[in-house]
Amino acid sequence: MNLVEIIDDKQLKPREKTELLSKQLLEGNASIDQMITLAFCAKDSGTVVRWSAAFALGQIIKLNTLRNKELIPAAEIIINREEKNSIKKIYTEAIKKSNFP
Repeated sequence: MNLVEIIDDKQLKPREKTELLSKQLLEGNASIDQMITLAFCAKDSGTVVRWSAAFALGQIIKLNTLRNKELIPAAEIIINREEKNSIKKIYTEAIKKSNFP
């Protein structure tokens, strides 16, 4: 499935959309639009959706690419807003492993 198909698929639950987007991102088929979509998933009310988004964005941050210039500040905002320590920890550990200044 491509990005549009994933986002438009009404039968997929938010958690399933997040997992599919995560898989594409980790396989290198990522676009900035997909990362933005995951960031919106990080605001979802469902813990599983937010955890999945944190995992995917954390994996991208660990790749230590130029995108970290934008991703890490966004992750820090999410950390400050997130209520679950388990989700905060995913972002925090990813940032540490990225060696971002």
